[in-house]
Amino acid sequence: GRLPCATALSRVTRADAPADGSRAVWFGGAIGRLEVPVVGRSALRTPAVGPLLAEEFDTTTVVPPGWSARLDEQHSIVLEHVA
Repeated sequence: GRLPCATALSRVTRADAPADGSRAVWFGGAIGRLEVPVVGRSALRTPAVGPLLAEEFDTTTVVPPGWSARLDEQHSIVLEHVA
């Protein structure tokens, strides 16, 4: 049979949502577990230094300690080592 037509997804995504507080993340034995902020992807228009989680509707990007994250001109997330 035929599948019913799916309705279009809203353009409002988690990237547009405000930060969701924080979450515990395990960074391995040398660093251990840290409580890190959770931000929407669009927050990376301003570069941010990890540790942090950048969330959107279909993925989560982990920015470890010693790394920064930003959006480039094509809105891709760019991670750069800073320490």
